[in-house]
Amino acid sequence: MVELAGEVALYNYRKFNHIKPLMRSDGFSLVELMVVIAIVAIVASVATPSFRSAFERKHGSEMTQSIGSMLMEAQMHATKTARDTYVCPVDIDNVKDDYSDIDCLAVDEWKKGLMVWQDSDNNGSFSFENDKIIKVSQSIDSDGLTVTFTKKGDATYPGYAANGLGVNNQPVGDFLLCDDSGNYKAKIVAGIGQPYTIEEGVTCAP
Repeated sequence: MVELAGEVALYNYRKFNHIKPLMRSDGFSLVELMVVIAIVAIVASVATPSFRSAFERKHGSEMTQSIGSMLMEAQMHATKTARDTYVCPVDIDNVKDDYSDIDCLAVDEWKKGLMVWQDSDNNGSFSFENDKIIKVSQSIDSDGLTVTFTKKGDATYPGYAANGLGVNNQPVGDFLLCDDSGNYKAKIVAGIGQPYTIEEGVTCAP
């Protein structure tokens, strides 16, 4: 009888105090979750600069193409109509739908939008009443991109004459586009002939 009671007690002890093997749950354990978070953080730290560089190059390229195409538009219009035609920066996001209040900005505001216009009164400055708007382009999301225009002739803005050369037969000027991070550098040369873009060997100010 005593032996039977002892065996029962030993059985109950083993039953309730035996350490069962860990069973895998359907979800993640805390350790697994921490490992996943660490891996995601590492991947993000490596990928983020690459994505940023790609976007900066994309925006820089879009700005370069926009300026280049507007210069060619002005040149073609000038040769077709025999009228001096200019390109100037405008705040396109803050003008009326009919452009009645549009005006040229200072020559360091190229990212807000561009306008090609015919200088009908031949005074070298834009007037909605007297001149003719040929084409406008939208602003480009290009934070961190600096656009600098250096004129070569007397005209304030880049412009073309009837013969396809710069106004008064002078070189038009150059555009320098530089990203703050150094991910994009380009130069648009608008000299005597058709404007063209250089992306190799371009130097930006430190």
